[in-house]
Amino acid sequence: MLFNADRSKLEIYPAEKEEKGYQIPEGCTEIGCYAFRDVKNLKSIDLTGVVSLEEGAFYGASLSGKLILPDSLIKLEGGFLFENCTAIKQVNAGNHLKKIAARTFTGCDALTEVKLPQSITWADEHAFPDTAKVTCENTELVRFGKNGFHYAEQVSVLGTRDYQMTFQVLSLVNEERSRDFHQSIWMPDCCSQL
Repeated sequence: MLFNADRSKLEIYPAEKEEKGYQIPEGCTEIGCYAFRDVKNLKSIDLTGVVSLEEGAFYGASLSGKLILPDSLIKLEGGFLFENCTAIKQVNAGNHLKKIAARTFTGCDALTEVKLPQSITWADEHAFPDTAKVTCENTELVRFGKNGFHYAEQVSVLGTRDYQMTFQVLSLVNEERSRDFHQSIWMPDCCSQL
């Protein structure tokens, strides 16, 4: 294995290493870009203590069975994180996970079950294969697409005067929503002509 100087980041795991299981060492909190890419023999990984996965961290790795994401992981935003891990069957997300980006588990053809915790606020509709059954403990979220989840909000503006201020406020609201990966809200064009 190759780590950075203070061993807080695992940079490369040898693709041909024979071990079937691996536990990330204590003090290692990051997995580097494509660190486990196309690893051939590794079936299970203990990610306890890991807080960050960079792009493609486990792309095409031979992980199989159940993948347990630790409570220390808050976001899966690196892109392609577990893409093409074709033998993962189940994913259990830790209790603090908030966001899952697109293509996190794309190509995980054996994936049939995903459990998302109460803490989740966003799961992109393209994060999981369509064949996976995704359940979410956060009942405030609504499903979008086949397997996406996000907050749904209904905003109404009443009145007939000064819609210009309403559009300014709406613009600020949408800026904030985009930071949290929420979709924009809008007003019909007819309101701008009142």
